[in-house]
This record gives sequence, structure tokens and C-alpha cells, in this order.
Amino acid sequence: MSDLQRTALTGTASVPRGVRVVVLGPAGAAGAGSSFTAPPNRGIASARAAEGAVVITVAGTPSAPAAPVTVRLRGREVGRALAAPGATLSLPLPPSPPGWWVGEAELTADELRADDRRLFVWRVAPPARVSAGADVGAFLTAALAVLRDGGRVTAGAPGTADVTFGERPGTGAVKGGGASVVIPPADPALLGQANRALAARGVAWRFAAAGTPGPLASVALTTLAGVPVTRRYRLEGLGPDSAAVLATVNGEPWLVRAGTVVLLGSRLDTAWTALPATPAFVPFVDAVANRVARGEAEIAVAEGAPRVEFVVRGADTLGATIYGPDPRESDLTPARPALVRRVLGGEGRADVLDDTDFAAAAFAGTRRADASGALLLLALLLAGAELGVATLRH
Repeated sequence: MSDLQRTALTGTASVPRGVRVVVLGPAGAAGAGSSFTAPPNRGIASARAAEGAVVITVAGTPSAPAAPVTVRLRGREVGRALAAPGATLSLPLPPSPPGWWVGEAELTADELRADDRRLFVWRVAPPARVSAGADVGAFLTAALAVLRDGGRVTAGAPGTADVTFGERPGTGAVKGGGASVVIPPADPALLGQANRALAARGVAWRFAAAGTPGPLASVALTTLAGVPVTRRYRLEGLGPDSAAVLATVNGEPWLVRAGTVVLLGSRLDTAWTALPATPAFVPFVDAVANRVARGEAEIAVAEGAPRVEFVVRGADTLGATIYGPDPRESDLTPARPALVRRVLGGEGRADVLDDTDFAAAAFAGTRRADASGALLLLALLLAGAELGVATLRH
């Protein structure tokens, strides 16, 4: 069963050669000269809160015009913009106290109502207490100072910090020993000491030989994409590990999170990478300190009736699942008959028919003959016989 939406028809059906498939098309959609057009429709394909903003993607019928998108957080309108299907926009979110906040992105009502609203979850964590050693370099020291002045991080003494930056993993007072961001030592002779310190911390990764230069690539931290790296060490795992590779250079890990330890393949210095000279540097350090090193709570997306379900353990909120409709349903564009025949026909034959032709083809497909004429003639003969018998009796 299919409504013959273009987005619903992918792949090829497994139909044996010689078998005929008959398809009931919507009114006006059957035949090669179809002029059937879908009504314009828009829908919120996704809404994701990150880096103090909500990123919204709009889907729908390509011919649909732009419409207003309204963003609400904690029941209050915080942003508005125009967007057409295929557009992605970013709207800033207002400062909020620490906690888990539910918001929504909503489009002006159109053909379908179920896809005009999508929920999002924004987790606001308190600023991380950060400690940095004297070996981290001038650029990282300056970036952390900017973040302290802006209230994004606070100063933490060694041993009590949530996150420690340095050439070796540190320890903190928080449960689990605190998080560490480890950069390679400036002196190559100290690599062995750094690797032994990582092993003592239980990290199954190490600094290996020097790697080739190349651009950064990252899905988790999109602002890093394309930033040149001129000097780096390869990061190698020593066995099965659940570490997350967050950025790569030439397909090799450059930024890795293994438990509470984050490894960088390069020092944050312009002699190693152009990152400290780019506008993305301070936001990158912010993301590493507040999200990557401390561990992001999982926010999953699933298909279903719009709602948010939180994952809790005792008094702690561990994550959330956001439910919403499949964004492909927002595009009401019908499949052309040629696409229907190619996808549903397989190795056999497929015909897109209107309701009358479909009924006749489905009936004939079982090799049965139309007996309506013979039955009608029989009924007339019976009626004539009944009339004759009645006349003779009178």
C-alpha cells in the first residue's frame, strides 16, 4: 500500500519477470501525461539546540513559498524568521539558568498540520571549573581568559577543577577523577611520559608517530571543518574502546574523547594549526571545556507523536528522546509514473491506472471473465418465463 509520494519510493521491488503490477494512482496522476501537482506544504524537519542557538531545517514541497517560523522556549516567544523548504536557519536562544529546557519551533499552518511543530531540548549546564597548566601555550591561556571574562568558565584550582588542560591527564575532586584535555608535549622526548600517564589513567589511547598535514574534518564540531593542520601526532587506540572520534585529519583521529580524557593531536599553537588564528578558536575551547570534556548528555530523535521523554536515574536527568513525524512526509510531491514503474515493476511490468482501469485490470489479472452480460441475459429470460407462466394461469 502506498500513497505514491516521491520520497516513499526508493530501491526496486522484487518482482519476477513476466508478472504484471497494477498501481492505483491518485486522480489525475495516471498515464504519462500526468498534470497532477501536490498542494504546497511545509514542515519542520529538525530543530536542534546547540552553542546557544537553535538550528532549524524546513522540509516540504519544493514549490511551497516561505513562511514564518516561530521559536518558543519555556513558553515564551524568543525568535522569528522566514524559511522555505530546504532552508536551514539558526536563531539565538536567550541566556537561561542551568537545567533541561523544552522549546518548540512552529510554522504557520498549511496543508498538513502534524509537521508544522517540532520540539527541541536545550540542556544548560553550569560553567565548568577549569584549570590549565603553564605548558598549554599562550593561545589556549588567552582563550580561557576570554571565556572566564564572559562567564563561560570559572577558575578552578588543580585537584578541584571539573576540567584540566595540560600535557598530562590531571586529577580533580569531582566524581570519576575529573575530566582532562591532553595536548601533545612541545618536546618530542616527553611523548613517552605522556603516554605512560595516559596508561596510568586507564586510557587505551596514545600519541604515536607524526602524521601528515591536512585539513580538519568534523561532524560534531562543524566550525573546525577545513581548518589547516600543519603539524600533528597520530592518535592510536590500543584495543577495543568506546572512545568517540570527534575530528579527523586525512581520515585519522585528531580529537578523541575516551571516558573523561580528551586527546588532541596538535598543540593549540599557530606553528601546529591555523585554528588559534580563526574566529572559531574561542568557541572551540568553550565547546571542549563545557561539552566535550564533561560529556554531553544524549539527546536522541525518534519517530512518533510529538513529545519529549526524559531519561532519569533517581534525581538525575541523563538524557532525552524527542519524538516527531518523519520529515520525508512533508514533501507531498507525487512520484511520476516512470518512477513508479521503475520502482514497483522490478523485472516485470507495472502500470499506473485510474480507478476504473485499475478495477478492470485487477479483475482480469486473475484470468477470470466478466459474466455480467450472461447474468443479465439470464435474468431477462427468467423474468420472461415468469411472465409467460403467470399469463397462462389467467
